[in-house]
Amino acid sequence: MKTTGNPVLSAVMSSARFAGRRTAARFVAPPQIETLIVDVDRTITLEDSPKLALEALCGKAEAGKIFHSIIRKAILGRIPLESINGEVFGVLYNRGFRHSDWVSLMEGQERDNGLRLDLIESIQALSARHGITIVLATRSSDAAARWLATRYGFGFGVGSIERPMNGTFAGFSRMIGVFDGIYLGTEVVTKMTAASRILAESGRTLVSARTAVLTNDLLDAFEMLSCARGVLLVPREKNTLEKLTGAFHLYDATIHEDGDVRQQLKIALGF
Repeated sequence: MKTTGNPVLSAVMSSARFAGRRTAARFVAPPQIETLIVDVDRTITLEDSPKLALEALCGKAEAGKIFHSIIRKAILGRIPLESINGEVFGVLYNRGFRHSDWVSLMEGQERDNGLRLDLIESIQALSARHGITIVLATRSSDAAARWLATRYGFGFGVGSIERPMNGTFAGFSRMIGVFDGIYLGTEVVTKMTAASRILAESGRTLVSARTAVLTNDLLDAFEMLSCARGVLLVPREKNTLEKLTGAFHLYDATIHEDGDVRQQLKIALGF
């Protein structure tokens, strides 16, 4: 299924499919999960990394206005989902951001308690016990995902790859989006496709029927529907997209941040 270009309309279309899957799950054994694709921003991290990068450059108030203005345009269907990162990254690089700053930003989030360490530890424990392959995936920079994957021993990290030009942002050489194809001359791949490619490089195979996706909002609804299990992280404080995701019940199972994360993750993945 492809996006309609409007996340709200896409959510309505997806809601019935998730409801059907939840009903069917009552009568069949849970899928055997071998691969878990984990979203980065507001799933592993407490806040969207591009938003934090904007705050560092122009202050919290102005960054909030810029970021939410772009997100609002996408929610209302005024721009396609594939344009969100391009618009945010364009602002960042025009204000002096550098590609190497993604790693510095991740290091800062780790230092300032900006990561969900209980979730990270729960994923690590589940992976070690059941041999699950973990892939961190983000629509943001590939550099951030790879740093986190290396830092916490997850093995694989994928994201959008910027195409720098004279130190500024000149678009992407590869962009993580909601479909596989070409958008304005740039290759777009889903997180599932990006994960499949990076696993293939190490001689592994991603099987969708044995893959789960853990994320925080409806931007990954299609990813969750394209695999065996879609698990939604429900944070204590929800942003607009997270509220919409919960309202449309876009998940097979949920993990609530204010509960026992490790136990919830085991149940959500059928262990």
